[in-house]
Amino acid sequence: MLFLPGENSIDVAQERMTWLLKEASEMLHLGIVLPQAPSADLSIWGLQTQPDLDFVGKVVKIVDVSCIFVRDSGVESALA
Repeated sequence: MLFLPGENSIDVAQERMTWLLKEASEMLHLGIVLPQAPSADLSIWGLQTQPDLDFVGKVVKIVDVSCIFVRDSGVESALA
């Protein structure tokens, strides 16, 4: 996914997050990505507008560390 100048940055960010979550969810089912990720004391994960709590539970179980799940309000921008 490519960010092009002139595009609405919020829409692009939402599209990118949706795509990434879909891809991560598909890989999670395969059990490939998360078990191989470096261990951390705390993992911070983003949530979709409508959180998939089954996905949240699977992530917590696989990474086996303290997790915080956050959701962006969509109002602020890191680019501002």
